[in-house]
Amino acid sequence: VVLQGKNGQPDPVEVRAAAEHSKDRPGLRHPFDIVAGGAVPALDANEVAEFEAAGATWWLECLWDSSEDDQAVLERIRQGPPRKA
Repeated sequence: VVLQGKNGQPDPVEVRAAAEHSKDRPGLRHPFDIVAGGAVPALDANEVAEFEAAGATWWLECLWDSSEDDQAVLERIRQGPPRKA
């Protein structure tokens, strides 16, 4: 399950609703992954943790709509994924 959300980035409420809706659907093999994505401040795992608590198993950091220059995007990549404290 891949979630994009109403404004391009899903919120944890949408993730939880999708997880609950999909839980008992006939024909779906369980367990399955729920992928959420968007842009979070560098190294800030708090927002990503909300998605994990809602049922997301993957987070995709999406910078393709970014108005930042190439160097800023490369710097964000070098910082690595958000980490839990």
